[in-house]
Amino acid sequence: MAAAYVNGKTDIDFHWWGATVYLSRNTLIALGGGIAIGGLWIPELVVSKAVGSLGIALGTAASITGGVKFDYKYIGVIPAMLPFAISNVSFQ
Repeated sequence: MAAAYVNGKTDIDFHWWGATVYLSRNTLIALGGGIAIGGLWIPELVVSKAVGSLGIALGTAASITGGVKFDYKYIGVIPAMLPFAISNVSFQ
């Protein structure tokens, strides 16, 4: 029996070092300039870097079946350090 399709969740878990961000497939498809989750603004640039590290362009997010999950270290990060602020990227 095939597994049922799951859209994933849009959520955030805060930690002392930053946050673990969960973005559902539908959220990725509808993403504009960014998203605010739990009072934290996550710009589209961060999301596109996370999704891009999985080898998928944000514009083709429809091919992601359950969404993505990544760690985002946002405290003390300047734009030049952005690629290093994202880690542990995976599908949900």
